[in-house]
Amino acid sequence: MSKERLDTSSSGRRPDADDFKIVTGIGPGVEKRLNNVGIFTFAQLGALSPADIAAAVTGISGLTTERIIKQDWVGQARKLAAHSTGSNPDLIKQEPQLTVTTPHG
Repeated sequence: MSKERLDTSSSGRRPDADDFKIVTGIGPGVEKRLNNVGIFTFAQLGALSPADIAAAVTGISGLTTERIIKQDWVGQARKLAAHSTGSNPDLIKQEPQLTVTTPHG
């Protein structure tokens, strides 16, 4: 029996997985649980209902459908998916590039 192995970064995530921890209310444990059930991108998260998300991460103390709604995980994920260039959410947080000019002599 062969098992397909996915490449992961040093953080243990798939290289194509979005960083869910930038969504207010999602920490490393919830992110890991979401990844374990096959949810890796903001687009996937944004396509789910709060009830579906709560069911996917069931068993985490204090995590309810109401909390997911209040913190607007779905809305945040949809905005991040819309603004994401590729699957690297770090591009969203890039600092502006500084252009240095020198006087012509």
